[in-house]
Amino acid sequence: MKLKILLVSNQVRGIDGTGGLGDVATALAKAFALHEDIDIRVLMPGYQTVSGKGINDRFHTVITKDISVPFGDKIRSAHICQYILPKSHSDEPSVPCYLLCIEEFDQAKDLPEQAILLCRGTIEFLRVFENFRPDIIHCNDWHTGLIPVYLNTLYGKDPYLGRIATLYTTHNVGYFYQGAFPDKEYPTPAERLLYLAGLGSWAFQPLRTRSLEHQARFNFTKGGLGFADLINTVSITYSHEIRTPAFGGGFEHLLRERSRDLCGIVNGIDTAEWNPADDPNISPYNYSKSDAINVILKQKRLIRQLLKSWGRDNRKPFSGLKDDAHLLSLIGRLSDQKIAILMPVLEKICGLENIQIIVLGASHPLDSHGKRYAAQIHRLADMPGNKMFFFEGFEPELSHLIYAASDMLLMPSTYEPCGLAQLISMRYGTIPVVRFTGGLVDTVVDEQAGLNGNGFGFKEPVSNSFAMANIPHAAELLLVTIGRAIEICNKNPKRWGELVKNGMVKDSSWAISANQYMKIYHEAIDRRVRFNFLSA
Repeated sequence: MKLKILLVSNQVRGIDGTGGLGDVATALAKAFALHEDIDIRVLMPGYQTVSGKGINDRFHTVITKDISVPFGDKIRSAHICQYILPKSHSDEPSVPCYLLCIEEFDQAKDLPEQAILLCRGTIEFLRVFENFRPDIIHCNDWHTGLIPVYLNTLYGKDPYLGRIATLYTTHNVGYFYQGAFPDKEYPTPAERLLYLAGLGSWAFQPLRTRSLEHQARFNFTKGGLGFADLINTVSITYSHEIRTPAFGGGFEHLLRERSRDLCGIVNGIDTAEWNPADDPNISPYNYSKSDAINVILKQKRLIRQLLKSWGRDNRKPFSGLKDDAHLLSLIGRLSDQKIAILMPVLEKICGLENIQIIVLGASHPLDSHGKRYAAQIHRLADMPGNKMFFFEGFEPELSHLIYAASDMLLMPSTYEPCGLAQLISMRYGTIPVVRFTGGLVDTVVDEQAGLNGNGFGFKEPVSNSFAMANIPHAAELLLVTIGRAIEICNKNPKRWGELVKNGMVKDSSWAISANQYMKIYHEAIDRRVRFNFLSA
C-alpha cells in the first residue's frame, strides 16, 4: 500500500515562489515522486498573480467545485485546480499540484485571512475529495500552522480527518517569519482572527503549549509547533539552536518541552536544475565534477564572459567584470540575517587587491534595515573602479550565471536555518565563505579541517546568551577569512582545486533527506494511530 503524502506550502517553485520555501517544497516533492511506494501531492493557494512564467493554463483542469469553507459567520466557495509541476527535464516524474482557489487569493500578501482560508480550505477539500486521502499532511511554515490545530480540535472526531497525521516544518522560526498578528502592517486583532478561524477563546490561552497565544498575539507558528504530531526544522544544528533564547524566537521553552518531537533534517537542492553539466543558462561552457580541475576553472572564466554580456533593459550591469579578478558573490535577501555582518567591512573588502563583488538580491518591502543596506550597496556600486556590482531583485537565470562564474560565495549569516546558496555554489565549484551557524555548520567543512575541506568559515565567541552574534567581531573575522581564502587561491592552487572538487562531489540531492523524512512520516503516523486508539 502506498504512503499518501500531502505537502502544503504557500510557495511552490515553478508556480509562485523564488525563495527557499518554494525551492524546498518542489524539490522534496519531486524526490518522493521517484519512489513507487509513495503517492505525493502538493497543495498551495491558487493565486491569480504569480511569479512563474509560461503557466497561464494552470487553472484549466478543475477537479473539485463548490467546496464550502467556513470563514467567520460566512461561507467562502472554493474550487481545486490540478496542475502538474513544471519539469526540469523530460524524464522527471510528474507531481500533481492542487491549487486552492478562493476569492481572497488574488496574490500572495502574507495576510492572516489568506492563511486561515488556506488551512480551513485544505481540510474541507480533503473532506469531500475521495480520490486522494493522505496518511499525513506535511505543513510548511506559518501559513499552514492552523492545519494541525484544526485536525486536533474542530475535526478531531471526524473518522477520516481525525486520523490524518501532521508534520510541521519551520523553515525559519525568527520573529519576522512567525505569522504573528496584529502587527504594524495588519492590525487585525487576535479576537477577530479567532472568530474568522472558527475557534473559541479556548484556543487562545496564555502559557499553554497547545494554544495560538504567544506574547499576546495570534501566532500561526505557535499553532503548528504546539499541535502537530511531530515538528522539524531544516538542519541538525539549527534544531538545537532554536531551543535557546538567542535563536528560539520566544519559542525556546516550548521547543525544549517538545524536544522528543523535534528533529533537524538538512535540506537538499534540486540537482536536476542545479547541474553545471547540462545547465542551459551556462551553455556552451558546461562542466562537471568528473572534469579535470583546470578544465573546470577555464569554463568558469568563460562563463564570466556570458555574465559580462548579460543585460536587461538595454543595460549590461556586469560589463566591467575583469577576467583575472577574484570574483566574490552574495545571492539572497538583503536583511539583518544575511548581511548585517558583511556591511561593516564591505567597503574594506572592496578595497582588497584584485577583488570584485557581485550582489544579487533585494530587501523585503517592510524591512527598513534591508532598504538601508540596499542603499549602501548602491553607493558602493556607483563608485568608480568596478569593484562592486549590484542587481537589485532576483532573476533565476542570472543566479545560475553568478553561481557558475564566481570564485567564492559570501554567506556570513547571523543565523541560517539551513541555507541553499552554499549547496548550490559548491555544486558549481564556487567556494563558500561562511559564518558557522545553523545549516552552515552541517554542510560546510573548513579548509583547515583537512582532506574533506570544501570551504572557509569562522565563528566568533558570543558571551551574551540572548545574542545570535557579536557583529563587530564577526565582521573582522569575515575580513580575515576572506584574506585566508585569497591567499590559498593565489599561493596554493593545488589545494584550491581540492576544495573545488570536494564541493562538487558532495551529495546535496534530496535522496538522503527524503529518506529521513520518510522515517519521521511513519513515526508521526504511528503516533497518530496510538493517539486515536487511546482516545477511543
